[in-house]
Amino acid sequence: DQVRVMQDQLNRQFAARECYKAVAEKMPDGLSLEAMYFQKGKTLALNGKASSDTAPKVNDFSDSLRRATSGGQPLFKTVTTPQITSRGNEITWSFNAELLKGEND
Repeated sequence: DQVRVMQDQLNRQFAARECYKAVAEKMPDGLSLEAMYFQKGKTLALNGKASSDTAPKVNDFSDSLRRATSGGQPLFKTVTTPQITSRGNEITWSFNAELLKGEND
């Protein structure tokens, strides 16, 4: 059904825009975003780098995304605990956020 396909595309575009907006607004100073992409149209994957002294900000960032809203509703169903790996004076970090409304919703 053509209308359903078009609506799915619009929903994905809206979700992507809302996710980009939330990341831009919630990302703390000191964190560097290396990659951000959607998996199967419903899970936002984020990873980046930072200096080791800013590691607590990664948890703050994931917590703030957990509380992000769109239109008065939560944007994400779940946000995973960040994985943080130390490499000298630098860390790499990653976590996922599952959209409350996925591609099939």
